[in-house]
Amino acid sequence: MLLNSKFEAEEIERERGTIIEELNMYEDNPLLKIEDAFETCLYGDTPAGWDTIGTISNIKNFKRQDFINYLNRQYGTKSATLIVSGNLPKNTNNLVKKYFSAFTKNDWKDKVKVKENQKSPAILKFVKKTDQVTLSLGVRTTAIGSKDEFVIKLLAVILGGSMSSRLFSEIRERRGLAYTVRTGAEFYSDSGYLTTTTGIKLNHEEDVVNLIIEAYKKVSSELIPEDEITRAKDMLKGRLAISLEASDDLANWYGRQAILRKKYVTPDDYVKKISEITAADLRRVAKKIFVEHNLNLALIGPIDAKKEATLKKALKF
Repeated sequence: MLLNSKFEAEEIERERGTIIEELNMYEDNPLLKIEDAFETCLYGDTPAGWDTIGTISNIKNFKRQDFINYLNRQYGTKSATLIVSGNLPKNTNNLVKKYFSAFTKNDWKDKVKVKENQKSPAILKFVKKTDQVTLSLGVRTTAIGSKDEFVIKLLAVILGGSMSSRLFSEIRERRGLAYTVRTGAEFYSDSGYLTTTTGIKLNHEEDVVNLIIEAYKKVSSELIPEDEITRAKDMLKGRLAISLEASDDLANWYGRQAILRKKYVTPDDYVKKISEITAADLRRVAKKIFVEHNLNLALIGPIDAKKEATLKKALKF
């Protein structure tokens, strides 16, 4: 694919329609769209804040030569890493040399670095006629490889990473305000965030925003009980074991790290780092990331100016 693709004009034209329909699918599914909406709230009109799929205008106007130019610049010996996993044949090294020798030295262009300079809470709405409001409320954190990365992962599980997590229990089980509630953490090469996403009943947006903020405040001020920490640790370790059962999963594990990390983390390293986290670590990091000026709220639904103003006032600690 990388060395011998023809980029036939007819195939490019056919694929345009497919990609536009994929974009439309995201636009029609708020729980998918909210991820991009939150990153736009965080990073604004910068490459980090743009939708990966692009715009309909760009999709319609790309020319064959645009793809060839991009391939020649971004794919080559300067930027390619091959990860091989599984029951490898004896001639694996020879095959690698054979095919990699056909790569040329490329003039690879790195991403534009993210500039973190948020001074006050931010809110971004996408007005849409829907039967519920989908929101994502989170904070900026750290890049991949930071000393707090695994603490933040564990915080996300405790807050909303399972059906027994704090926010799932509070928003869905106790109050019946939502079906889906999840907290997750994302780490990029020079930025990261933790956010809670949910689809809620209309006119309960302020209630849910307050509940999420209260949960963030609580882990910042109180030590989390050891049994709760142990359950969250066991869940992360179990998910890791399941996610690495297949050879292609293991290759993906190391491939992602080859691109983003300065130093590889093995599955054993991962388990060790998770096991060593203490209640004091969790509170320390929570205090650092859950601060008022760090809050970001993205919404999709029938949000008018009055409701937006009310929600912006609710973004406080």
